[in-house]
Amino acid sequence: MFTPLTFGTALLMMIISAICWGSWANTFKGVKNYRFELFYWDYAVGIFVTSLILALTMGSTGNDASSFINNVRAADLSNIGTLFAFVLVSVGVIVLRYKEPERHRGFRVPFGPVIPVLSIFFCLLLMAGLPAITWLRFFAWLIIGLAIYFLYSRKHSEFSSLS
Repeated sequence: MFTPLTFGTALLMMIISAICWGSWANTFKGVKNYRFELFYWDYAVGIFVTSLILALTMGSTGNDASSFINNVRAADLSNIGTLFAFVLVSVGVIVLRYKEPERHRGFRVPFGPVIPVLSIFFCLLLMAGLPAITWLRFFAWLIIGLAIYFLYSRKHSEFSSLS
């Protein structure tokens, strides 16, 4: 991963990021009902291709000279955590759909429980492909987090007096 070594490089990268996000945000200006075709597709594709090229080339520079692929492998722990969160949200969508069907929702997942079930299946499939060490680290952090919740947070929450 590229880490800027000077203030000037970091500032230049921040300005480029602001320009990129600013152009994207300008597509929303003055549009009451945002239509997706207003998005600058040529600009978005250019940013994606440039980011990919920079990741594959500049990702191997720096003090430790770690490659882009090594950086991606190091992200396995955050990947499993995010996929697990998606599984929990999908289960929550199914449970709430049946436990509280009359509840007002700003958005309903289309196709009933099919989409959440597919989401659970594919997330678990992706999680199954992660290395065993990632699973061990995930369960270790999960146990630590649950211990903090049950030993401290649950009793000290402002909602604990409500139950």
